[in-house]
Amino acid sequence: MRPFSPPESRLNDWANGKGSTPGEDRGLTTVNKNLPSTTEGTTSEHGYEQTTMEDVAAEADVSAPTLYRYFPRKSELMTGFFWKERERLAGALDAFHKNSASLDAVSAVAGLLLLNNSGVGTKAQRKLWREAMAALLRMHDTPDDAFRAIKRYFEKRIERMLERLHHDGRLHKDAPLPALVKVLYAVAAENYYRVLANEFRNASEERIAMEEQVAAILKGWLPKA
Repeated sequence: MRPFSPPESRLNDWANGKGSTPGEDRGLTTVNKNLPSTTEGTTSEHGYEQTTMEDVAAEADVSAPTLYRYFPRKSELMTGFFWKERERLAGALDAFHKNSASLDAVSAVAGLLLLNNSGVGTKAQRKLWREAMAALLRMHDTPDDAFRAIKRYFEKRIERMLERLHHDGRLHKDAPLPALVKVLYAVAAENYYRVLANEFRNASEERIAMEEQVAAILKGWLPKA
């Protein structure tokens, strides 16, 4: 099964640890290795607004010019942090897709959405991602910007799951897959924001809410028992 990867962008060199010179390669490899923990730690400690690029560079053990070369603005650094987190979670999402053949449609889709929303189990992580999402939304001003690429990345995963369910007969042959992708993405996003806002008392509450919403959306498109 071919794993997903981030879309083509200026972040590709960074993601692959490739600079223009050997010296840049070494610096970029360090950024690539240290970025997730550095960004999370520094931003959690100082807050997104108070954290400077120089703070992150110092913690990542690279020069500020090296960091600015690949992340000219702090918002782009947060986009890079997002893609590193997606890379970290990709294997688990691929494994879930592979192992979901025995699940009913509601459990398969709800499980996918829940897994995608994981990784924010502590209050510090939720605070970080509230600020990260706010930063990403502020830079979302064109139809094809980085925020839209992030959205499309997970829409493709939902689409792939629905296509599998449709192919296997776990969804009705006339199910409107493109429309379902959009609505299910909106459900995932809404529940993610609820997680970040500490609205769920525990993971069980989140799972119940997700399964109820997915069941309501897929109702009418499930095969007759």
